[in-house]
Amino acid sequence: MAQELTSLSASWILGIPLAEPERLFSRDEATAKHESRKLASFWHPDRNKDAQATEVLQWIQRLFSAAEEKRAAGTWETPGLRVIQDVRGATFELAFARRHTVDIGTLYVGRTVFAFEVAAADMDLADAALDQLKSLTYATPEMEQEFARYFPTLLRRVDTATGCVLVFQKTQDLLLLQDVLTHFKGKMPPRHVAWIISRLLNIACYLERQAKVAHNGIGLDSVFISPQHHSATLFGGWWFATGLGQPLRALSGTASLYAPPDILQKKQGDSRMDVELIKALGRTLLGDASGVKLATDSAVPPALVNWLDLSSSQDAVSTFKTWQSRVLLDAFGQRRFEELALSHTDIYV
Repeated sequence: MAQELTSLSASWILGIPLAEPERLFSRDEATAKHESRKLASFWHPDRNKDAQATEVLQWIQRLFSAAEEKRAAGTWETPGLRVIQDVRGATFELAFARRHTVDIGTLYVGRTVFAFEVAAADMDLADAALDQLKSLTYATPEMEQEFARYFPTLLRRVDTATGCVLVFQKTQDLLLLQDVLTHFKGKMPPRHVAWIISRLLNIACYLERQAKVAHNGIGLDSVFISPQHHSATLFGGWWFATGLGQPLRALSGTASLYAPPDILQKKQGDSRMDVELIKALGRTLLGDASGVKLATDSAVPPALVNWLDLSSSQDAVSTFKTWQSRVLLDAFGQRRFEELALSHTDIYV
Protein backbone atom coordinates (compact mmCIF):
# COMPACT_ATOMS: atom_id res chain seq x y z
CA MET A 1 0.00 0.00 0.00
CA ALA A 2 1.25 3.45 -0.91
CA GLN A 3 -0.58 4.92 2.09
CA GLU A 4 -0.12 3.94 5.70
CA LEU A 5 -2.91 1.44 6.42
CA THR A 6 -4.02 3.08 9.66
CA SER A 7 -4.46 6.45 7.93
CA LEU A 8 -7.24 5.15 5.68
CA SER A 9 -10.65 6.53 6.56
CA ALA A 10 -13.78 4.48 7.12
CA SER A 11 -15.47 6.02 4.06
CA TRP A 12 -12.44 5.24 1.85
CA ILE A 13 -12.36 1.57 2.87
CA LEU A 14 -16.13 1.15 2.63
CA GLY A 15 -15.98 2.74 -0.82
CA ILE A 16 -13.78 -0.04 -2.21
CA PRO A 17 -15.89 -2.31 -4.45
CA LEU A 18 -15.79 -6.00 -3.59
CA ALA A 19 -14.46 -6.60 -7.11
CA GLU A 20 -11.37 -4.45 -6.43
CA PRO A 21 -9.65 -5.78 -3.29
CA GLU A 22 -6.33 -4.87 -4.95
CA ARG A 23 -6.96 -1.30 -3.83
CA LEU A 24 -6.49 -2.38 -0.20
CA PHE A 25 -4.29 -5.49 -0.21
CA SER A 26 -0.98 -6.43 -1.81
CA ARG A 27 -0.79 -9.27 -4.30
CA ASP A 28 1.77 -11.19 -2.23
CA GLU A 29 -0.16 -13.56 0.04
CA ALA A 30 2.07 -13.20 3.11
CA THR A 31 2.05 -9.41 2.81
CA ALA A 32 -1.73 -9.38 2.40
CA LYS A 33 -2.19 -11.46 5.56
CA HIS A 34 0.02 -9.03 7.49
CA GLU A 35 -2.04 -6.10 6.14
CA SER A 36 -5.29 -7.83 7.09
CA ARG A 37 -4.13 -8.41 10.68
CA LYS A 38 -2.98 -4.81 11.00
CA LEU A 39 -6.24 -3.45 9.66
CA ALA A 40 -8.31 -5.78 11.84
CA SER A 41 -6.41 -4.73 14.92
CA PHE A 42 -6.83 -1.04 14.14
CA TRP A 43 -10.55 -1.23 13.29
CA HIS A 44 -11.63 -3.66 15.99
CA PRO A 45 -14.51 -1.95 17.86
CA ASP A 46 -12.88 -2.72 21.22
CA ARG A 47 -9.99 -0.41 20.20
CA ASN A 48 -11.53 1.93 17.64
CA LYS A 49 -14.41 4.15 18.74
CA ASP A 50 -15.42 5.19 15.22
CA ALA A 51 -19.18 4.69 14.80
CA GLN A 52 -18.51 2.63 11.66
CA ALA A 53 -15.73 0.49 13.13
CA THR A 54 -17.73 -2.76 13.13
CA GLU A 55 -18.95 -2.18 9.59
CA VAL A 56 -15.42 -1.39 8.40
CA LEU A 57 -13.99 -4.48 10.09
CA GLN A 58 -16.58 -6.70 8.42
CA TRP A 59 -15.89 -5.10 5.04
CA ILE A 60 -12.14 -5.60 5.46
CA GLN A 61 -12.77 -9.28 6.08
CA ARG A 62 -14.94 -9.53 2.95
CA LEU A 63 -12.34 -7.71 0.87
CA PHE A 64 -9.63 -10.05 2.14
CA SER A 65 -11.73 -13.07 1.14
CA ALA A 66 -12.27 -11.50 -2.28
CA ALA A 67 -8.52 -10.95 -2.56
CA GLU A 68 -7.85 -14.62 -1.78
CA GLU A 69 -10.37 -15.70 -4.41
CA LYS A 70 -8.86 -13.48 -7.11
CA ARG A 71 -5.35 -14.63 -6.24
CA ALA A 72 -6.39 -18.28 -6.46
CA ALA A 73 -8.24 -17.74 -9.74
CA GLY A 74 -5.33 -15.89 -11.30
CA THR A 75 -7.42 -12.77 -11.92
CA TRP A 76 -5.53 -10.40 -9.63
CA GLU A 77 -5.10 -6.96 -11.17
CA THR A 78 -3.24 -3.78 -10.39
CA PRO A 79 -3.47 -0.59 -12.47
CA GLY A 80 -1.63 -1.17 -15.73
CA LEU A 81 -0.79 -4.77 -14.85
CA ARG A 82 -2.64 -7.95 -15.80
CA VAL A 83 -1.46 -11.00 -13.86
CA ILE A 84 -2.32 -14.16 -15.79
CA GLN A 85 -2.22 -17.68 -14.43
CA ASP A 86 -1.69 -20.49 -16.92
CA VAL A 87 -3.18 -23.97 -16.75
CA ARG A 88 -0.12 -25.27 -14.87
CA GLY A 89 -0.42 -22.63 -12.15
CA ALA A 90 2.47 -20.45 -13.29
CA THR A 91 1.87 -16.69 -13.44
CA PHE A 92 2.71 -14.21 -16.16
CA GLU A 93 2.60 -10.42 -15.75
CA LEU A 94 1.44 -8.25 -18.64
CA ALA A 95 2.06 -4.50 -18.34
CA PHE A 96 -0.31 -2.36 -20.39
CA ALA A 97 -1.14 1.28 -20.97
CA ARG A 98 -4.67 0.86 -22.34
CA ARG A 99 -7.30 -1.87 -22.37
CA HIS A 100 -10.17 -2.32 -24.84
CA THR A 101 -13.03 -4.75 -25.27
CA VAL A 102 -12.94 -6.23 -28.78
CA ASP A 103 -15.04 -8.77 -30.70
CA ILE A 104 -13.24 -11.82 -29.30
CA GLY A 105 -12.31 -10.64 -25.79
CA THR A 106 -9.91 -7.99 -24.48
CA LEU A 107 -7.06 -6.11 -26.14
CA TYR A 108 -4.17 -4.84 -24.00
CA VAL A 109 -1.88 -2.19 -25.50
CA GLY A 110 1.59 -1.85 -24.01
CA ARG A 111 4.75 0.01 -24.96
CA THR A 112 6.49 -2.83 -26.79
CA VAL A 113 3.80 -5.52 -26.76
CA PHE A 114 0.08 -5.90 -27.25
CA ALA A 115 -2.04 -8.87 -26.26
CA PHE A 116 -5.45 -10.39 -26.82
CA GLU A 117 -7.21 -12.24 -24.01
CA VAL A 118 -9.51 -14.70 -25.75
CA ALA A 119 -12.40 -16.51 -24.07
CA ALA A 120 -12.68 -20.30 -24.36
CA ALA A 121 -15.74 -19.96 -26.59
CA ASP A 122 -13.61 -18.17 -29.21
CA MET A 123 -10.53 -20.39 -29.04
CA ASP A 124 -11.32 -21.83 -32.47
CA LEU A 125 -11.09 -18.33 -33.94
CA ALA A 126 -7.81 -17.70 -32.13
CA ASP A 127 -6.31 -20.93 -33.49
CA ALA A 128 -7.55 -20.10 -36.99
CA ALA A 129 -5.96 -16.63 -36.76
CA LEU A 130 -2.57 -18.07 -35.83
CA ASP A 131 -2.80 -20.62 -38.64
CA GLN A 132 -3.71 -17.87 -41.10
CA LEU A 133 -0.72 -15.78 -40.07
CA LYS A 134 1.63 -18.74 -40.43
CA SER A 135 0.34 -19.34 -43.95
CA LEU A 136 1.30 -15.88 -45.26
CA THR A 137 3.91 -16.18 -48.02
CA TYR A 138 6.11 -13.77 -49.97
CA ALA A 139 7.16 -14.05 -53.59
CA THR A 140 10.58 -12.48 -52.98
CA PRO A 141 12.80 -11.51 -50.03
CA GLU A 142 12.08 -7.88 -50.93
CA MET A 143 8.34 -8.48 -50.62
CA GLU A 144 8.84 -10.13 -47.23
CA GLN A 145 10.95 -7.23 -46.02
CA GLU A 146 8.25 -4.79 -47.10
CA PHE A 147 5.09 -6.57 -45.93
CA ALA A 148 5.98 -8.87 -43.01
CA ARG A 149 6.31 -5.87 -40.69
CA TYR A 150 2.65 -5.03 -41.27
CA PHE A 151 1.50 -8.26 -39.63
CA PRO A 152 1.79 -9.40 -35.99
CA THR A 153 4.63 -11.50 -34.58
CA LEU A 154 3.58 -13.84 -31.75
CA LEU A 155 5.87 -13.73 -28.72
CA ARG A 156 4.06 -16.19 -26.50
CA ARG A 157 0.79 -17.95 -25.93
CA VAL A 158 -0.52 -18.46 -22.41
CA ASP A 159 -3.29 -21.04 -22.06
CA THR A 160 -5.54 -20.32 -19.08
CA ALA A 161 -8.50 -21.93 -17.38
CA THR A 162 -10.82 -19.53 -19.21
CA GLY A 163 -9.18 -19.41 -22.66
CA CYS A 164 -5.82 -18.04 -23.70
CA VAL A 165 -3.74 -14.88 -23.91
CA LEU A 166 -1.80 -14.17 -27.11
CA VAL A 167 1.10 -11.74 -26.69
CA PHE A 168 2.52 -10.02 -29.77
CA GLN A 169 5.49 -7.78 -30.41
CA LYS A 170 5.23 -4.11 -31.35
CA THR A 171 7.55 -1.13 -31.54
CA GLN A 172 7.08 1.88 -29.31
CA ASP A 173 6.15 4.18 -32.20
CA LEU A 174 3.07 2.11 -33.09
CA LEU A 175 -0.18 3.48 -31.64
CA LEU A 176 -3.59 1.83 -31.70
CA LEU A 177 -5.78 3.76 -34.13
CA GLN A 178 -8.68 3.74 -31.69
CA ASP A 179 -6.53 5.54 -29.12
CA VAL A 180 -5.27 8.00 -31.74
CA LEU A 181 -8.83 8.90 -32.70
CA THR A 182 -9.72 9.39 -29.03
CA HIS A 183 -6.72 11.71 -28.72
CA PHE A 184 -8.12 13.75 -31.62
CA LYS A 185 -11.53 13.82 -29.92
CA GLY A 186 -13.18 11.74 -32.63
CA LYS A 187 -12.01 13.55 -35.77
CA MET A 188 -8.64 13.43 -37.53
CA PRO A 189 -7.28 15.86 -40.17
CA PRO A 190 -8.09 14.63 -43.72
CA ARG A 191 -4.47 14.51 -44.91
CA HIS A 192 -3.54 12.11 -42.14
CA VAL A 193 -6.62 10.01 -42.84
CA ALA A 194 -5.49 9.84 -46.47
CA TRP A 195 -2.07 8.36 -45.75
CA ILE A 196 -3.62 5.81 -43.37
CA ILE A 197 -6.02 4.76 -46.14
CA SER A 198 -3.11 4.52 -48.59
CA ARG A 199 -1.14 2.20 -46.32
CA LEU A 200 -4.15 -0.03 -45.64
CA LEU A 201 -5.06 -0.30 -49.32
CA ASN A 202 -1.47 -1.33 -50.04
CA ILE A 203 -1.76 -4.08 -47.43
CA ALA A 204 -5.11 -5.15 -48.89
CA CYS A 205 -3.44 -5.51 -52.30
CA TYR A 206 -0.83 -7.88 -50.84
CA LEU A 207 -3.53 -9.92 -49.12
CA GLU A 208 -5.53 -10.18 -52.35
CA ARG A 209 -2.79 -10.95 -54.86
CA GLN A 210 -0.15 -12.81 -52.85
CA ALA A 211 -1.82 -14.24 -49.74
CA LYS A 212 -5.22 -14.84 -51.40
CA VAL A 213 -6.88 -13.80 -48.15
CA ALA A 214 -9.67 -11.45 -47.12
CA HIS A 215 -8.91 -10.04 -43.67
CA ASN A 216 -12.51 -9.07 -42.81
CA GLY A 217 -11.58 -7.33 -39.55
CA ILE A 218 -10.03 -3.96 -40.49
CA GLY A 219 -11.07 -1.37 -37.92
CA LEU A 220 -10.07 0.96 -35.11
CA ASP A 221 -9.08 -1.92 -32.82
CA SER A 222 -7.07 -3.89 -35.41
CA VAL A 223 -4.89 -1.16 -36.95
CA PHE A 224 -1.80 0.39 -35.37
CA ILE A 225 -0.18 3.41 -36.99
CA SER A 226 3.30 4.93 -36.78
CA PRO A 227 2.99 8.73 -37.07
CA GLN A 228 6.78 8.90 -37.20
CA HIS A 229 7.01 6.76 -40.35
CA HIS A 230 3.55 7.40 -41.85
CA SER A 231 3.00 3.66 -41.67
CA ALA A 232 0.13 1.38 -40.68
CA THR A 233 0.01 -2.23 -39.54
CA LEU A 234 -2.78 -4.77 -39.51
CA PHE A 235 -2.14 -6.40 -36.14
CA GLY A 236 -5.63 -7.39 -35.00
CA GLY A 237 -8.82 -8.86 -36.40
CA TRP A 238 -7.20 -11.98 -37.86
CA TRP A 239 -9.93 -14.07 -36.22
CA PHE A 240 -12.16 -13.17 -39.16
CA ALA A 241 -9.66 -13.76 -41.98
CA THR A 242 -10.42 -16.40 -44.59
CA GLY A 243 -9.16 -17.46 -47.98
CA LEU A 244 -10.70 -15.80 -51.03
CA GLY A 245 -13.75 -17.79 -52.05
CA GLN A 246 -13.68 -19.78 -48.80
CA PRO A 247 -16.52 -19.79 -46.22
CA LEU A 248 -16.51 -16.95 -43.70
CA ARG A 249 -15.77 -18.16 -40.15
CA ALA A 250 -17.38 -15.21 -38.44
CA LEU A 251 -18.04 -11.51 -38.97
CA SER A 252 -16.82 -8.58 -36.92
CA GLY A 253 -19.44 -6.11 -35.76
CA THR A 254 -18.14 -3.53 -38.25
CA ALA A 255 -18.17 -5.99 -41.15
CA SER A 256 -21.78 -6.88 -40.39
CA LEU A 257 -22.68 -3.21 -40.85
CA TYR A 258 -20.69 -2.36 -43.96
CA ALA A 259 -20.14 -5.58 -45.94
CA PRO A 260 -21.44 -5.58 -49.54
CA PRO A 261 -24.81 -7.39 -49.58
CA ASP A 262 -23.69 -10.08 -52.03
CA ILE A 263 -20.78 -11.03 -49.77
CA LEU A 264 -23.16 -11.40 -46.83
CA GLN A 265 -25.37 -13.56 -49.01
CA LYS A 266 -22.59 -15.80 -50.33
CA LYS A 267 -20.70 -15.80 -47.02
CA GLN A 268 -17.36 -16.22 -48.78
CA GLY A 269 -14.04 -14.41 -48.53
CA ASP A 270 -13.88 -11.44 -50.92
CA SER A 271 -11.29 -8.65 -51.05
CA ARG A 272 -14.09 -6.10 -51.56
CA MET A 273 -14.91 -6.63 -47.89
CA ASP A 274 -11.52 -5.19 -46.93
CA VAL A 275 -11.96 -2.26 -49.31
CA GLU A 276 -15.36 -1.50 -47.80
CA LEU A 277 -13.98 -1.71 -44.26
CA ILE A 278 -11.13 0.65 -45.16
CA LYS A 279 -13.65 3.15 -46.51
CA ALA A 280 -15.78 2.82 -43.38
CA LEU A 281 -12.67 3.36 -41.28
CA GLY A 282 -11.82 6.47 -43.29
CA ARG A 283 -15.28 7.93 -42.66
CA THR A 284 -14.98 7.12 -38.96
CA LEU A 285 -11.59 8.83 -38.71
CA LEU A 286 -13.07 11.92 -40.34
CA GLY A 287 -15.77 12.04 -37.68
CA ASP A 288 -18.79 10.43 -39.34
CA ALA A 289 -18.96 6.66 -39.90
CA SER A 290 -22.15 7.01 -41.95
CA GLY A 291 -20.59 9.62 -44.25
CA VAL A 292 -23.81 11.67 -44.30
CA LYS A 293 -22.31 14.77 -42.68
CA LEU A 294 -18.99 14.70 -44.54
CA ALA A 295 -20.45 16.32 -47.66
CA THR A 296 -21.09 19.51 -45.68
CA ASP A 297 -17.71 19.49 -43.92
CA SER A 298 -15.59 22.11 -45.67
CA ALA A 299 -12.40 20.63 -44.21
CA VAL A 300 -12.85 17.36 -46.14
CA PRO A 301 -12.14 17.52 -49.90
CA PRO A 302 -15.21 16.57 -52.00
CA ALA A 303 -13.18 14.04 -54.01
CA LEU A 304 -12.38 12.19 -50.80
CA VAL A 305 -16.01 12.32 -49.62
CA ASN A 306 -17.28 10.96 -52.93
CA TRP A 307 -14.80 8.08 -52.93
CA LEU A 308 -15.59 7.14 -49.34
CA ASP A 309 -19.32 7.04 -50.10
CA LEU A 310 -19.05 4.83 -53.19
CA SER A 311 -19.80 1.14 -52.73
CA SER A 312 -16.86 -1.17 -53.38
CA SER A 313 -17.43 -2.65 -56.81
CA GLN A 314 -13.70 -3.05 -57.51
CA ASP A 315 -11.19 -5.45 -55.99
CA ALA A 316 -8.34 -4.19 -53.79
CA VAL A 317 -5.76 -3.75 -56.55
CA SER A 318 -8.10 -1.84 -58.87
CA THR A 319 -9.29 0.31 -55.98
CA PHE A 320 -5.72 1.18 -55.00
CA LYS A 321 -4.89 2.21 -58.56
CA THR A 322 -7.92 4.51 -58.68
CA TRP A 323 -7.08 5.90 -55.27
CA GLN A 324 -3.50 6.76 -56.23
CA SER A 325 -4.05 7.99 -59.77
CA ARG A 326 -7.23 9.99 -59.31
CA VAL A 327 -8.69 10.37 -55.79
CA LEU A 328 -5.55 11.56 -54.00
CA LEU A 329 -4.67 14.03 -56.76
CA ASP A 330 -8.19 15.43 -56.96
CA ALA A 331 -8.43 15.72 -53.18
CA PHE A 332 -4.99 17.00 -52.22
CA GLY A 333 -2.95 17.77 -55.33
CA GLN A 334 0.70 16.77 -55.48
CA ARG A 335 1.86 14.50 -52.68
CA ARG A 336 3.70 16.03 -49.76
CA PHE A 337 4.70 14.76 -46.33
CA GLU A 338 2.74 16.30 -43.48
CA GLU A 339 4.08 15.52 -40.02
CA LEU A 340 1.84 14.01 -37.39
CA ALA A 341 3.65 14.88 -34.17
CA LEU A 342 2.30 12.14 -31.94
CA SER A 343 4.13 9.63 -29.75
CA HIS A 344 3.41 6.87 -27.24
CA THR A 345 3.83 9.37 -24.42
CA ASP A 346 1.29 11.75 -25.94
CA ILE A 347 -1.33 9.01 -26.14
CA TYR A 348 -0.75 6.80 -23.13
CA VAL A 349 0.94 8.85 -20.41
